[in-house]
Amino acid sequence: MTDTEKAKMPKECVYRHENGNCLPLGGFCAATYQRLACTALREYDEHHNPRPLTLEELRERVGKPVCKVIKPEFQKGHKGKLKKWVMVDGVGGLHGGDVFHSNGVTNIEYADFYDHEPKEQT
Repeated sequence: MTDTEKAKMPKECVYRHENGNCLPLGGFCAATYQRLACTALREYDEHHNPRPLTLEELRERVGKPVCKVIKPEFQKGHKGKLKKWVMVDGVGGLHGGDVFHSNGVTNIEYADFYDHEPKEQT
């Protein structure tokens, strides 16, 4: 833990033991550890089990890389890579579901887009 993270820790804990005292663990309060653990688990889950980005989230990622994955129902007979990193150029189009990216245009119904490369489905 960095000094900056330590400085952000509360001086007194809002999580109280039955006797009314703060429940310290390793110099920090138990609630702080619980918050850190929950944050770490959420970040781990988001990284290892990512959910597809919504159109709104894709709009926020213009100019940033995302992982494009062709949906399973469209993979058979697909020419090219099923999973590819692309840069988002914009979102919109005639029906509003087109994602313009460095490799062309893909409709959100045809592929999912992720912040992290999803693990292979077994």
